[in-house]
Amino acid sequence: MMVGRLVRPQELAQTGRVLPLWVEFNMVSTSLWMETEILPEAGALKGDVQCDVAVVGSGIAGLSTAYELMKRGRSVIVIDRKGIASGMTARTSAHLAPLCDDLMSEFRKLRRAEVAKLFYESQAAAVDRIEEIQTSEKIACDFLRLDGYLFQGNGMPADIFDEELADSARCRPPFRNDLAHRSDLMSPTIPR
Repeated sequence: MMVGRLVRPQELAQTGRVLPLWVEFNMVSTSLWMETEILPEAGALKGDVQCDVAVVGSGIAGLSTAYELMKRGRSVIVIDRKGIASGMTARTSAHLAPLCDDLMSEFRKLRRAEVAKLFYESQAAAVDRIEEIQTSEKIACDFLRLDGYLFQGNGMPADIFDEELADSARCRPPFRNDLAHRSDLMSPTIPR
């Protein structure tokens, strides 16, 4: 029998250890992608099959891995327990961003500035690669690069913009600072 406790990310960062984490998700969210069946003719695997690499999972990560391997001459079989892209990928908005959802300033506090910068660079490279694939494969998916905006949430301190701007600048993402201090963009419940 294993007995565990909740470990805060700060504790892991201090110990330098990586611990396995099992989380059970109650996936009750729905999106329009969940109604779309992708390649129903793919069907179940029949009989024994040989390949160089078997990829487990047919979401965006699994399919991207299979694509890159096939482009490098490997034979690949993708297996999944359900339909193609029907798990977590079906619950996304298809929004790609190189910045951390939980703020780069928080990421830096947990993992150090160097790791935050590497994270940003890897995410930016991934978005660039997706754009390259979309262009070279002529995938009609309405790929667009758009400005992103940070909005002050309830309970967020007003100086979060300054802190986030500084940490984002350290990572060198392409951002515009022209709207950062407009008072009409600040939450009316938090004084400036």
